[in-house]
Order: sequence, then structure tokens, then C-alpha cells
Amino acid sequence: MRVLAIGEPLIEFTARADAPSTFDRRAGGDTLNTAIYLARLTAPGTVGYLSCLGDDPHSRWLRGQIEAEGVDTAFLIERAGGRPGLSFIATDAAGERSFAYWRDQSPFRDLFRDGSGLAALDKADTLFLSAVALAVLRPDGRAALLDALQRRRAQGAGIVFDTNYRPALWTDAATARQVIARAAGIATLLLPSFDDMAGCFGCADPASAIAALRGMGGAEIVLTT
Repeated sequence: MRVLAIGEPLIEFTARADAPSTFDRRAGGDTLNTAIYLARLTAPGTVGYLSCLGDDPHSRWLRGQIEAEGVDTAFLIERAGGRPGLSFIATDAAGERSFAYWRDQSPFRDLFRDGSGLAALDKADTLFLSAVALAVLRPDGRAALLDALQRRRAQGAGIVFDTNYRPALWTDAATARQVIARAAGIATLLLPSFDDMAGCFGCADPASAIAALRGMGGAEIVLTT
């Protein structure tokens, strides 16, 4: 497998403009969206997804959507009694979207705590994750994943990290800075936005954002502004 994405899949309910009380159901989540688009552009078996879902009808529906997009679900772990995270999206008259999340019940939050799932990291040449995935994991599972990524980096794997900073997901900004900086130091390719760097690290301009990122490690940096 060339690419293995890691993260929390969500079921997104988007309010329809012509019927605000009616919602369209879709598969979502930042790293899952990336995996789906990569799978559409590449050969079958190129892209996999490492995560955890439950055994309820909504989890089965979400797994089916991921498989239908050509993403390998061999490493999509099932936990009895689990329920997927949910996202409700509304769009105002100006086209601005707002989000409401229910994700505390997501079994992904407890992944990696007992070492489960980590063996999958050896199956891919490149590993992709985001700060959202790190934010929602329990601290011990997060530490285990970062240690495993460090090992894979030393073995020559590519580590792609999106700094996608969402303050509401973190206990505090200091923890976010510490975790994101460590992940950035492991990465071979960084995908930060200036908004992420301003919000999390207080960077005043793109140049200071690049300088801060260079101080974290030697990854290639693709900064969006």
C-alpha cells in the first residue's frame, strides 16, 4: 500500500438550502476526505484508512461509503458497541458554514491505547494524519501513535502531517502546541495553513510561520495562506 491515512471518520448531516429541516447524509472527516480524493486519483489498493468504527447500522453505512470510494478498509477496526462521530452543517445566507459535532462516543478516540492498530503503520510507504486526529485521541493513545510514527520515519517511511488546528478539540493551547510541534518534527512533509500557525503558535505573518515550522524539524513545508 502506498498511502495509509489515519483519523476519525464522521457522518456529516448537511442542511438543505431549500428545506433547512432536511439533512443530506455524507461521509466526512478531514483525513477521510483526503483518502477518498487520493483513491479517486490512483489505482485500486493504493490508499487505505486506519481508524475505528462501531458495529451499529451507522458504522456499517459509513464503512460501505468508504469502500465504495475505493479506499482499502482492511485496517478499519470494529469495536462492539461503538458509535461513529457526527457532524451537523448549516449554511447561512452569506454562504458561511457552521458546524456542530457529537464525537465523544467515537471509538476512534480510544484507538492505539492498547497497541491495537499500530501494526498497520508497517503496511504503507506513506502515512498521513492531521492535528484533528491527534486532538481527539486519548493522551496515551496519541503518545503511542506518535512513537510508532517516529519509528516508521526512522525506517524510511514518508510522514505527511496536516496541522489542521481546531481549538475546541484541545484541552488547552499549550498542549496543542506541544503535540503539533512533535508531529511536525516527525513529518517529512508538512501541510500547514497560516491560520493554523497564527491561531496555535501566534505567528504574525507567513515568514514567521515558516521560521517556526523550520525550527520544529526538517520537513518539506507547503504553507497555504
